[in-house]
Amino acid sequence: MTSQQLTLGGYVKQLAVRLQDAGIVMTFKDDKPWHMVFYRLHEELKSKAPTFLQSMQFDWDGPYPRSQDVSDFLQGLHWTGSVSALNPSYERIIVPNEVHQVWKAEGGRLEDTDNALITRGFEIAQNEFRTPIAA
Repeated sequence: MTSQQLTLGGYVKQLAVRLQDAGIVMTFKDDKPWHMVFYRLHEELKSKAPTFLQSMQFDWDGPYPRSQDVSDFLQGLHWTGSVSALNPSYERIIVPNEVHQVWKAEGGRLEDTDNALITRGFEIAQNEFRTPIAA
């Protein structure tokens, strides 16, 4: 898979695997960190971004930029059971072990440029997802 073939879904899955492996809590109810990761990547990479990122649009009608694509995909992951958000108040995303193993195996087939892009997103996400959630 090359950067031009990498999709939003493929990117989110690989980012989620890396975040969970690092013990970083991924928020679900507050999706601001997700939007900020993609907005920062979009602005940082501009025309060098993969197709899915170049085509993303961000709405500034609220306190931070939001992408409908990101919102729809996160909701889709939850509704299809690919991720769990059944903790007390739907605060965090958890990738079940079976799904985690499949997604991690998919990550082993990525091109170097895709891995570099996901690594950069992970670096941004480490800062964006820094707010702790009560256990």
